[in-house]
Amino acid sequence: MLKDLLKSLHFTKSETRVILFVAVVIISGYIIKNFRQFVDDAGRPYNYSGLDSEFVKRSLNKVRIKEFSALEDSASYDHQTYAAEIETAGKVIDSADIEKPAYGGSIININTAGKAELENLPGIGEATAERIIIYRDEKGEFKKPDDLMKVKGIGKKKFEKLRELITVK
Repeated sequence: MLKDLLKSLHFTKSETRVILFVAVVIISGYIIKNFRQFVDDAGRPYNYSGLDSEFVKRSLNKVRIKEFSALEDSASYDHQTYAAEIETAGKVIDSADIEKPAYGGSIININTAGKAELENLPGIGEATAERIIIYRDEKGEFKKPDDLMKVKGIGKKKFEKLRELITVK
């Protein structure tokens, strides 16, 4: 069918081959581009910590509303006692290990962190910390956290453990 169309447009045999080759290359490029994008998105694990904290916050609010309604209806309602109980419940929820980094530290700026700070990150020893600092001094500041994978010794697996613990402010 396509050959008939090209013949009716008076293309020669070699022109028809070139047009078909270009069409196949364009279609193949489109398919490869979309397939890579699909694979990249599927390979990244989803970070549920934001959803978990939102769930806890909303659940706590529902619990507070139910408790307030129940206490308000009862004859022995005491504002001060209720406030103390809610305060305690809030502290219990807040102290839960919801969005805290696994290693117990804070988010580290890899553009300003010293060797000791970098060594506190999971999987980063003395040698890797030195390589990060040397890379930063030679190449300049990291533009995005993914640039850390350019440092020898930090691959995708190690970087995934560090992703939520670092920043490049």
